[in-house]
Amino acid sequence: MPLDALPDEIELELLRAVAAACHVVPPRSVHEWAEAERIVAAESGSPWPGRWRTARAPFLQEIMEVLSLTHPARRVTFVKSAQVGGSEAALNMLGQVMAETPAPCLVMLPSIEMMRGYNRLKLDPLITSTPILRARVGEVVSRSDQESTATFKSFSGGYLQLLTANSSANLQMRSARVLLMEEVSDYPLDADGRGDPVRQLEARAIAYAGREKIVKISTPAEEGTCRVTSAYEQSSRGRFHVPCPHCEHLQPMEWEALRWPKGRPAEAVLHCTGCGAEIEQQHKPAMIAAGRWVHERPELLELHAGYAINALYSPTLSWADLAAEWDEVQDDPEGLRTFTQQKIGRAWRVAGEAPEWQRLYDRREEWAPGVVPAGGLLLTAGVDVQRSPGRLEVFVWAWGRRRRSWLVDHIIIAGSPFAWGTWEQLASVLETVYPSASGGALPISQAAIDSGDGTTTAEVYAFVRKMGSRRVIAVKGRDGVPQAIVPGGKVDVKRNGKRVGALKPWIVGSSYLKGEFYGQLKLERPTQESGEEPPAGYVSLPQHLAGEEICRQLVAEELRRVKVRHGVYRHEWAPIRDRNEALDCRVYARAAAALLGVDRWGDERWQQLEAELERHVPSRQALQPALDVDAPQDEPGADLEAPAEGEELGQVVPEPRMVRPEPARPAPPPAPPIPGRSRWWKAPRAGARF
Repeated sequence: MPLDALPDEIELELLRAVAAACHVVPPRSVHEWAEAERIVAAESGSPWPGRWRTARAPFLQEIMEVLSLTHPARRVTFVKSAQVGGSEAALNMLGQVMAETPAPCLVMLPSIEMMRGYNRLKLDPLITSTPILRARVGEVVSRSDQESTATFKSFSGGYLQLLTANSSANLQMRSARVLLMEEVSDYPLDADGRGDPVRQLEARAIAYAGREKIVKISTPAEEGTCRVTSAYEQSSRGRFHVPCPHCEHLQPMEWEALRWPKGRPAEAVLHCTGCGAEIEQQHKPAMIAAGRWVHERPELLELHAGYAINALYSPTLSWADLAAEWDEVQDDPEGLRTFTQQKIGRAWRVAGEAPEWQRLYDRREEWAPGVVPAGGLLLTAGVDVQRSPGRLEVFVWAWGRRRRSWLVDHIIIAGSPFAWGTWEQLASVLETVYPSASGGALPISQAAIDSGDGTTTAEVYAFVRKMGSRRVIAVKGRDGVPQAIVPGGKVDVKRNGKRVGALKPWIVGSSYLKGEFYGQLKLERPTQESGEEPPAGYVSLPQHLAGEEICRQLVAEELRRVKVRHGVYRHEWAPIRDRNEALDCRVYARAAAALLGVDRWGDERWQQLEAELERHVPSRQALQPALDVDAPQDEPGADLEAPAEGEELGQVVPEPRMVRPEPARPAPPPAPPIPGRSRWWKAPRAGARF
């Protein structure tokens, strides 16, 4: 029957049905989808499980609009502090993509531990708690190429894969439209020798050029090397402005505007930059609800949208809590660094300028040579290996409460590092027991030896392995490690090309520890008249050891800003003089102390060390806490072995033999050496028998 033969009302209904069938419903924005579909799982750790409500953090609404694939912005950068919901906004983007705008997605995390945590605490709860995603995403089936796994989520029209920034292997043969980089500021500069992991990941979106969505979300890292801050500077640079409840002046909430009476953080209030009036915590929700994003370069909003926000906006942190935390970290350089990055949301400026050696020389203190000053409760040693002229330099440092440290001893062992007699002398030195000014005596609980640039590495590994205990470790300094010390991979120890064992060298965050040390050297000691204790982290240097040369060596490097590429910079420590053994050994000794756990100890542990010291003969076990990581050696308890006559360490014949020296007994302090000079240990000539 022709259409025009139908009654008018039936024809009209048919036309409406056809129009409805042909109508394409546009996909919802990330914000709209989250409001309608997202269920926040309780196991994710959110304080608000249940239905997602953007009204709890209104500043996330525009960000989620821009994160939508229907928005023209190809890049989005979000510089954030903790507890503002940045990662949750990114999860909403992934949920909307999987549910309504399917596309290949790659999500990169800094490390495998963070990747596993992201999957377990964020991604899996998002999928399992949100019905529409639970129906769309394939069930996790291990060893399956078709279904989902812990790091690969399969859904109709696309996939989502989790990656780590320190490995490029899983980037091969992958193309993706959506690239999400979580905590991008913690990525290494190079992955597997293939270059910048950020560049490698961005290359995966070439097939989608013009339609890609590249998202970088992170708390900031160090100034000059911070990836997310660098990306934000190239973006539209948005800040969230809120109106003053008194004068309605629009302004971003800056940390400098939060003020409180000294010692009374509960009275913290924000000061308006317009009228100067005090704004109380109770006004915060209404201010944020009425706020809006203001972009410094709005012309870039549809190309590269950038957002920055701090913890003053957090719906879970009060201004009083932030003020109290700020007061707590004033004597803690590392705590101040963390607060600046995690709460103020700014890159940390590293204290890289070298303090004047003359100032260190003038502020030296006086105490008996060879004696541990009162307050020192743990001894560690850093050992530097020098080929020309051949010698080992040993610096012994004492550690106490509130990150205080004292230089206790400096020993130079003259002799070739390729001669076993030199290492026998080092074994004897490391058995030295030092009397304490508080009574009792302290042994060296941990020594860290630089494993060198490859020329003396085999000798160091052989010595460490033959020492056969956790008291001596081999270390390698490495820039870019954001902590004091981390375990390295197991390496073989070879002699004459033959494997004789294995050990685990430790990786030292040399740039991290040098920055910490330079910041501590700049601390001022209170006058005697004030009666105040030195500040936390204060470094004490003795007159009888810290002569001009040692003071110069302690500040022998400076931190320089080096351009890498495309506006990205990195900090690089560079020497300003030819000798820096004192600085290097300080870093190694500090890493050894961190390995023992001094950064985690509470007052109870320090009291235990004091009690052991009062008993006059401290036990090794009490002074050497159990480590939280695997032991660096695989054969504890092995005895030292000496080479045969005429033989050097690098040319060892089978089964050389040497007896480990007996521990030295506590002795009275030696006669004071010439001020500014170090004690020397004359090693026997190479090839001598013992």
